[in-house]
Amino acid sequence: MKEALFWFRRHEPFASLSLDELKRLSRASRLRRLDSGAMLVRGGMPQTEIAYLVDGTAALYRTNRERTVTLLLGVLSAPAIFGDAEWAAGAPWLVSARAETDLTALMIQSRAFFDCIQQNGALAYQMYLDASVRHALANHTAQSVALYDVDVRLLRILLDYAGTYGESSDDDVHVGRRITRSELAAALGVTTKTVQRAIATLEKKGTLTRDASGAFIVHNLSALKNSLPGNIYGLSVTLGQAPTPVLSRWQSNLDPAQDPAQDPAQDPAQDVAQIIPVDHRVRTESRPLNAGPPQAHKRDLLPRTASAGHTGPGTSRSRSASS
Repeated sequence: MKEALFWFRRHEPFASLSLDELKRLSRASRLRRLDSGAMLVRGGMPQTEIAYLVDGTAALYRTNRERTVTLLLGVLSAPAIFGDAEWAAGAPWLVSARAETDLTALMIQSRAFFDCIQQNGALAYQMYLDASVRHALANHTAQSVALYDVDVRLLRILLDYAGTYGESSDDDVHVGRRITRSELAAALGVTTKTVQRAIATLEKKGTLTRDASGAFIVHNLSALKNSLPGNIYGLSVTLGQAPTPVLSRWQSNLDPAQDPAQDPAQDPAQDVAQIIPVDHRVRTESRPLNAGPPQAHKRDLLPRTASAGHTGPGTSRSRSASS
């Protein structure tokens, strides 16, 4: 219980709960630590717990074994929550979750989690915002599969991964980790042969190269802003942070006078893969979704209560642990 209490007190919105509320949640939670590549949940399993990712990164995906097709649905970086939709719908786990890095998660009994939300309006509001963002990005991913060709979707994935693992230099972005063709095929919902053809096309154009480790480097960002849709979002979600288009994350590499998401030359009616209808669009300007009047400019929706580099007590890794 002590370790669970530590993690609940580390991140908002739980950190603002009373000590008694935190203790009740801690008693209803079990701690899991996973090595990179290990499974946190599997699709089809009974859903009795909410997964609260408190350290590390997890990939959410669906697999159709009969058609041997896998589709990456999201990449969650701590703090992040999922499983609430399944519980609310009375459904089993609709996704599988795999550790992309070593990770720590609290598995909260679903009934205890929703009882806590029901009794705390501020927490319910923050969970509503987070669920809305996840829903919008899931819709956007579905639209992207239907409306964009593989080359565009491949660049979307690489730029999104670079936002988590990579860094930029001049007009290039280094993705920061090696991604296999099988992983890219899963992310795009296509075969490895299709991925290889898309990679070859982009390499021929000079848009993609690889470093000595095999990690991708995306070149010519300034040119890509004119060829990629301005409002194309990635897969990454973090509790309390508003999403931004993948190219906007590298805005300092582009023309500082113009954000591709705000390009006046782009006709929004032509961008059929808007994240959500224009009148109810998730805001992409540098302000939180719950900030109220536009004068607020802080990116985080929720304040962090500890530095991202601190991992807390008991951080040795194993396949799973209980608290």
